[in-house]
Amino acid sequence: MTGFAARAAGRILEDTMYVECPQCHALYRISRHQLTAADGWVRCGECQHVFEARETLSDEDEHHPQLPLGYPDPPAAESGAPVATAPLDTGDDAVAASKRPRGWLATLAWSLGILALLALLAGQYLLSVRDQLAQTPALRPWLAQLCELRGCTLPPLRALNRIELISRNVFTHPNIAHALMLTATIDNTAPFPQPYPVLQISFSNLQGKTVAIGRFKPAQYLPPDINPRQSMPPDTPIAISVSFKDPGPQAVSYEFSFH
Repeated sequence: MTGFAARAAGRILEDTMYVECPQCHALYRISRHQLTAADGWVRCGECQHVFEARETLSDEDEHHPQLPLGYPDPPAAESGAPVATAPLDTGDDAVAASKRPRGWLATLAWSLGILALLALLAGQYLLSVRDQLAQTPALRPWLAQLCELRGCTLPPLRALNRIELISRNVFTHPNIAHALMLTATIDNTAPFPQPYPVLQISFSNLQGKTVAIGRFKPAQYLPPDINPRQSMPPDTPIAISVSFKDPGPQAVSYEFSFH
């Protein structure tokens, strides 16, 4: 190397300083001329963070060997604009590589946390509407597992529209004055057992206006040998009977419904 080249390389080295990004800790080589032109502001080439470089300047790179003589000057920056820098190729990727796993782990942790929160919210919603959803046979196994975890119980399946009135008869009670008696046969046509319904009888006058309503619980209309707390078996006709007060001559028609 000539004496002129050696002196030029020495000036370059004297003009070169080192700066560390405060956000990702990447290390950069930068010239005093660049810092002066950019008023001390630097943009990290790794994470794009803009920072005041003079706060982290050092004359020597503690992590890397002395650079060979003849290293070229960094390109000059426009006055007042942050210098865009790139991290040093150190041969030891510990600084940059250690950041990437932590970034992925943080993203993974956030993703798992969000998924767990969504699952919790979905479970809370399902529990709040479980009575309605439990009437769908295909959903009951899933809801049963959820209730097993949360300590809740599912309501029994109900299909009131599958309870049919096979026969019915309303007549004057043979033993009680001013009373009527109902005899009927009901059948659960659903493919599953379900609770016995509440039986309602509505009486109307000639104008179609309701003049009397009677509602009867299972214990009031079932025969003594049937437990009203048990479920109504499917495809099993059951004879029922109930007595009630005569609504009077204005009642000319009646209608049955299950609730």
